[in-house]
Amino acid sequence: MNTSLIEEKTKTQYMLHLEQGIVQHKFYIQNTGPTILFNNFSHIKIENDFVLFKSNSIYAAYQTTFQKEKTLKRMASSCYVIDLHGVPRCINLEQFKLIAIEKPVIEEDFTKWF
Repeated sequence: MNTSLIEEKTKTQYMLHLEQGIVQHKFYIQNTGPTILFNNFSHIKIENDFVLFKSNSIYAAYQTTFQKEKTLKRMASSCYVIDLHGVPRCINLEQFKLIAIEKPVIEEDFTKWF
């Protein structure tokens, strides 16, 4: 029972971190290859090229490179996906033919994700 409480607190902490990242950096992940399945995660297409990672519930990808200053030409090579237990998993975007792109995030997106 203590473990469940810890997991719930951890999940809340990571979800807040995830939301802050999305609001601050405003990005989606774009699929440039076929649909993939890795671990317990798969991704789904949203409006043509845009995808979000899905594992029972939909979560946005958290792009770590956007925490640092970057030029428009520099694309990140990895991102984090938060699973249902609040654990961040690092994904190699290049391996799965995914690239990060910037796009304004609207309130409707949060309704869909959370």
